[in-house]
Amino acid sequence: MITDNILPVILLSNKELIQGIAHNARQRRLANEWTRDELSEYSKVSVSSIKRFEREGKISLDKLIAIAFALDAANEFKLLFPEKTHTSIKEIISSKPQRMRGRRKNAY
Repeated sequence: MITDNILPVILLSNKELIQGIAHNARQRRLANEWTRDELSEYSKVSVSSIKRFEREGKISLDKLIAIAFALDAANEFKLLFPEKTHTSIKEIISSKPQRMRGRRKNAY
């Protein structure tokens, strides 16, 4: 069932989700039998950034993506914000055109 995979993620806090991502990246690095120095060389991310990421989960998005490419995990980022799909004809008919930018707020 689809909710079996979604429910555990929904129940995670931000910190738990970040720690899980850092843990999975570390496990992938270790599965490749790479040191942090080697991952740094392959990803062009400093060893100190990798160490901070693995220990605290703190890293910039561009460095995280560089690490993901090095660990052959970049395709998972495509799943992060999937395009919304319609589930019925009624939903398609009643849908509005997609906005190209956010609503403007009054400056008053």
